[in-house]
Amino acid sequence: MSASTNLTPVANRPLICGRSTVGRSGPGTPSFHTSEKSVTYHDDLKLYSPDLKKIGTDGSIHISHAELIDDMNPFREAVTKAWKSRGEPQTSNVYDGEMNGLTRCADTIYKGVRSGSYLFLKNKRNITVLPEVLSKRLIIDDVDRTCKGVTVIAASGKELNFYASREVILSQGVFKSPKPLMLSGIGPARELAQHGIDVIVDSRHVGQHLSDHPGVPFVLRVRDGFSMDDILLRKTPKNEAVVSAYKKDHSGPVGSGLLELVGFSRIDKYIEKDPAYKKAKAANGGKDPFSPLGQPHFELDFVYMFGSAF
Repeated sequence: MSASTNLTPVANRPLICGRSTVGRSGPGTPSFHTSEKSVTYHDDLKLYSPDLKKIGTDGSIHISHAELIDDMNPFREAVTKAWKSRGEPQTSNVYDGEMNGLTRCADTIYKGVRSGSYLFLKNKRNITVLPEVLSKRLIIDDVDRTCKGVTVIAASGKELNFYASREVILSQGVFKSPKPLMLSGIGPARELAQHGIDVIVDSRHVGQHLSDHPGVPFVLRVRDGFSMDDILLRKTPKNEAVVSAYKKDHSGPVGSGLLELVGFSRIDKYIEKDPAYKKAKAANGGKDPFSPLGQPHFELDFVYMFGSAF
């Protein structure tokens, strides 16, 4: 028995880089250059458009499109054929403009070696990382209401104050960033009052409007020859061969992220038939309540081997 695992995150965040969301976008804009500095894109075999160099040319993280494993050509062809049969587009560019269509995935893997996030910090003498430390609140000046630093809790339980000479950057993710803001008195006044927190800035949107991003893994049985189970999961002569190849020069499927194809799609024609959806859309000013700016409803990750989602 062979299997193919597909992970389907449901996209409900703006994924369009256009004038209607962030103004002018793409190469040449400050927001694009920020991400451009993070990575270096490689296409040693010249299989893709030279325009994709815009992804990044001088960053710490080395990325490339997933290696097209010969054994999985039947799988790729079958998925592509099925995708096209539904009238869905194919694209090589999901890095600016609109994310729509089946695309070849780029991974943080180059020549069989995965890049780690530690590379951002490697040899950076101006960065100190404190492990096992939790942020508690921001230190805000009562007079000019300027953030001066942060109070943290060390592993010992002791509170430490750190003060900034230039600026304080709060970056704790979608769910954790609002927390220190609200604990510091920045947030909806009514919410803060319920917890006895003095209001410094009544900002009604802090900690609000958060949305789930569900992922739905599902496994399909496929015919022999359409998965990598026998090659990567089981002790077979093929397994020994690919392991030896990787040990020799990091080549072959052992160094692959196994995610070669990703599909971004919308299902307007389907959900438009649902009365509840029509009502929600009308209440949202005629805009799709799930993806109002045209972002895809689904991201389909096609993985040709049995496995859990994460």
